[in-house]
Amino acid sequence: MEIITTITQLKDELSDTIPSDRPGIMKKIQIPASEFTEYETWSESSYTRNCLFRDEQFELILICWSAKSKSPIHDHDQKDCWIYQVKGELIEKRYELENETPVLKQSFCIKTGELTYMHDRMGYHEIINDTNESSCSLHIYAAPIDTCEVYCPENKQFETKELSYDTELV
Repeated sequence: MEIITTITQLKDELSDTIPSDRPGIMKKIQIPASEFTEYETWSESSYTRNCLFRDEQFELILICWSAKSKSPIHDHDQKDCWIYQVKGELIEKRYELENETPVLKQSFCIKTGELTYMHDRMGYHEIINDTNESSCSLHIYAAPIDTCEVYCPENKQFETKELSYDTELV
């Protein structure tokens, strides 16, 4: 099994494959954090979404998490989502709906070099950087996601959110 050690290698492997081969490709990822440094952007109070590649088959998004930042509880528009932890660590919390309210069912830590997978059939999730350090994760979506359902605690319901990038490679 050939290990994937660069962003270009990952993009090429995903471009030349069929969907059923994607899980095997993801397990070969061992890309060092230094490969992503030039694509990192930061916000003091939140996370940034940096698109490294996008076509009709998949997109690669580097998410840079400031200390104590988190995503809302959300879905993935019925798309496959793999998260490769580039540096630092994150907490992933998974939820199921009970009476239209998300109820926590599972929580775990994702550490540097680890891979996790999520799909709407598994419920909803949120990602949290619960540390005082910055963190980066590579999100691989098959196919690209333009909108998702985000839980709004104030309204106690899910709302559609259009997704955007903080940076996008041309």
